[in-house]
Amino acid sequence: MLLTIAFCLQTGDKIYEEFKLSKDEIIPGKIFAAQLEGACHQIAHDLMNYVITKGKEDEEAVMANLKFLTKTGTERLEHERHIGPEEENKTQKLVAAINTFASACTKIINMKKQGLSSNEILEKEEQIFRPAMNSLLEQLIEHKAMHGQALVKSEAAIHNAYISRGRIALLAIIVIVLSVTVISIAITRSIVNPLHALHKGTEIIGEGNLNFKVATDKKDEIGQLSRAFDKMTGDLMKRTVSVNRLHAANRQLESEITERKKAEEALEISNRELRDFVYVASHDLHEPLRKISSFGQLLHKSLQGKLSDDEQENLEFMTDGADRMTMMIDGLLTYSRVNTKDILFETVDLNKVVEQLKVLELGMLIEETGSVIEIPQPLPKVSADPVQIKQLLQNLIANGIKYRKKGVKPIITLKAKELPDNKVRIEVKDNGIGIAPEYSDEIFKMFRRLNSSRQYEGCGIGLAVCKKIVGRHAGRIGVESEPGTGSTFWFTISLAKDAVPANEAVTVS
Repeated sequence: MLLTIAFCLQTGDKIYEEFKLSKDEIIPGKIFAAQLEGACHQIAHDLMNYVITKGKEDEEAVMANLKFLTKTGTERLEHERHIGPEEENKTQKLVAAINTFASACTKIINMKKQGLSSNEILEKEEQIFRPAMNSLLEQLIEHKAMHGQALVKSEAAIHNAYISRGRIALLAIIVIVLSVTVISIAITRSIVNPLHALHKGTEIIGEGNLNFKVATDKKDEIGQLSRAFDKMTGDLMKRTVSVNRLHAANRQLESEITERKKAEEALEISNRELRDFVYVASHDLHEPLRKISSFGQLLHKSLQGKLSDDEQENLEFMTDGADRMTMMIDGLLTYSRVNTKDILFETVDLNKVVEQLKVLELGMLIEETGSVIEIPQPLPKVSADPVQIKQLLQNLIANGIKYRKKGVKPIITLKAKELPDNKVRIEVKDNGIGIAPEYSDEIFKMFRRLNSSRQYEGCGIGLAVCKKIVGRHAGRIGVESEPGTGSTFWFTISLAKDAVPANEAVTVS
């Protein structure tokens, strides 16, 4: 069988080599010899025209064809020398004839350039050029005949090789048919039975018995397949266990989510109770404080002129303490409401909010102090809780008016700067007393005051409320200030979806 295949391969190689020789050497060589013959006749024609007319174009045509003969032709003929010893000898003679012909052409052209007459050159042509041309044509004819004989031999070799390979192929087919018959019998015995066992095992596993093993002791592919099948069922069992664990984890997660919802509900209840407690506590604390303050004022009036200076001062400390305690309770109540009240986000026009503050909540304070609120460029619309954003601006503007310089009219300027991620920075700038940079964080803490209550009233909760409001709106708050130069309080907040920048200046005074 192997010898048959080797013989067929060898015969195929021989056919391929003969075809390649015919295609690459013999047929192109014969065609090229005909091209050389044509070029030779063309050179003779152009050379005679040049002798008669001495035309530049004829000379260039002669030289171009001579170049083809001497260079391209010689290179091609040198390439063909390996065909055989006899062919190599004939090729050498042809190359010599080409060189002689080229030399004769060159001599005729030089004679014309030297001034010889056409008749003289034609006489020389019969002696020099014509013999060289006839010799070259004879060599080309022999060259074509040589390639023709080689082509006949190649075709005969190819034909004989085809016949031999056909006979061997027929023999090979007979051998293959017999081999296939023997192999099929062996396969039936060694493969079919194990495959039946494997099929039965798959049915058992398909019924849910993942512990069943179908592996055999065979070392062939069937044995490998059965062992791979067992490995697959083992991986499937592991995966089934993993899925069961995942389901258990999901059930645990659902339980945790349920517990978290319960905790959130409990927190909501706790917040409501805290709101109720704060309200009740503030109400219960307000009543005794009002009595202390009222009776203190009555005592101040009824005992006026009867008390010593120290007693008068102590009485004032009592009423003042009650008033400040009332302010602190009100501040705590406000802070608690900010922390526990649900936020209702709406589109809020900050320009309208400032206008409302100027007329209502801060109207009297602005009128008493002669304050000016400037908005160089209209503020944008933001997404916020209307009540809390109003409280925020009220606290910041009132803070700027309260901490004013003596003898200087308060000027509050509000500006907006757009930020990435649909955010905006709102700035509230004043021309007040300013804040030392080291206290820029401290002032936002509960009950943190930088000045005494005798200088500036308040309980230190306003800015803490501002920080809580901004935090609940997912923003940041800060201050930029130096003592004596005023302060710029700023906070960030989300723009409303329909926010459109405006460009008209607004001044509120």
